Amino acid sequence: MYEIADALKLRYQQFFDKCKKILKMTFNYLRFCLMVSLIIFSACNDDNSSSNANIDNRDIEFFDLKAFFEDEIKNFQYTSIEKTVRLNDETETQILAEFDAAKELEIFKKNNLNNPSWKDKYQVAQEPKVETYEAADDDLKIKKVTIERENNQVKKITIMTTANQRVFKAAKTLTYEPKVGYSIKNNQNVTLMGETDMEVQVKFLK
Repeated sequence: MYEIADALKLRYQQFFDKCKKILKMTFNYLRFCLMVSLIIFSACNDDNSSSNANIDNRDIEFFDLKAFFEDEIKNFQYTSIEKTVRLNDETETQILAEFDAAKELEIFKKNNLNNPSWKDKYQVAQEPKVETYEAADDDLKIKKVTIERENNQVKKITIMTTANQRVFKAAKTLTYEPKVGYSIKNNQNVTLMGETDMEVQVKFLK
């Protein structure tokens, strides 16, 4: 009698544990989908549409990110990459034999500042090896772009953007190193979900 009761109790416990596991997996999946959707929505709204700044940069040629990355995509020859994705404290690394450079590097191209209507909206600092473009107004989405050179060749590009919406705030840092790889760091705070850190690191292997 007691053995039957104990067996039933064990089966019910296993059943409830399984249900809890399924619910947890479902919640995490939905949470991940929502997070990705918000990141994509944030990226789609990374435009510099309004600013009251009045800076005279008429004689300065902004670095053309769009043309630079189009050239990088055209000459991309790597056949394998190492991709590491981190979501808060969880990390996963994979070696991939397929890499769509045009798709993956699109996020860098879309942050191009070389637009005549934005000539007076960024403070420009030019040094022998580094040039920096910094937003002069808090409403601008692209906050800062830094181009580092070595031997007259681009060594590193860093782009910092923000997105402030009604339900979330996000800060993104994109870094690209030719012939080395790139990273995308995204920190966002979503209403009812709290803060989330996500990072993608890609290394070009061969």
